[in-house]
Amino acid sequence: MNKNLSKLYAKVAKRHYRPSKLFKRRRVITSVFVLSLILLLLFPVKNFPKTTQFQFVTLNIFYSFLITSSLIINIIILKPISSENWTYFKEIILVCSTTIVSVILILGSTRIIFPDHISKGFVIDAFTIGIVFSFFIYTTLSFFTLLRYVLNNTPLNIELSDTQLVEIIGKNKNETLLIPIKNLLYIKSEGHYINIFYLLSENHDVKSILFRENISNIQQKLHSYEMLYRCHKSYLINMLHVKYINSYGSKSHVVLKANNSRIPVSSNKAKYLIQYLNPKS
Repeated sequence: MNKNLSKLYAKVAKRHYRPSKLFKRRRVITSVFVLSLILLLLFPVKNFPKTTQFQFVTLNIFYSFLITSSLIINIIILKPISSENWTYFKEIILVCSTTIVSVILILGSTRIIFPDHISKGFVIDAFTIGIVFSFFIYTTLSFFTLLRYVLNNTPLNIELSDTQLVEIIGKNKNETLLIPIKNLLYIKSEGHYINIFYLLSENHDVKSILFRENISNIQQKLHSYEMLYRCHKSYLINMLHVKYINSYGSKSHVVLKANNSRIPVSSNKAKYLIQYLNPKS
């Protein structure tokens, strides 16, 4: 019994895949509102007070708004994106808490609107449908979130456990690469294009993909990633992969850990990289 509980705890305490690049709050909130409204219209609660068609639709729009508001409140409180240690247990809490608050808000508002029409059967059915709807909505959103990850240019065997992803978008249609930041090696400027070099997996299998974009634009778009550094006019490197720096007179090169790639470094930026690699010196 204790072993089973320990295994269960280990599973729910495991870090959950919730990258901010995929979990777009506005899109999730809008999706929940639309899905809730569709489900409420198609599968109304039993013992519902008699209303006109217009009143029925209006009331369900209001209910969908309450469900969405409950989700917003729980997102603000639990912070699924900013939390570094977001676990499956916290994910369960988010779904359950949103469901409970939604049903309570719906029952409370219905009690105010129809004070004489709330029965025990209505309450039980409301909670039952709330649980079923929550499960359906959650699995639907999770499926499309994962589908968006799979249907881009990212290899399928990249670990999904990394909570910090970087998204690189080119000018041409369907030029999108979404990968964990730890897998990105460097970006090289090639005229009107950029060549993106990245690790396919932990076994140092290096791949590259060509996008139509300017390296200065990419640098500006990725400025929030402090580990990405413009070491040369034609190169943007991930300093997480820097092994050491070689200097030959006035010329310097960065050597990467993955495949010993040699990246040129501007003379005025070599000192910064040396200090980054040896902060105590």
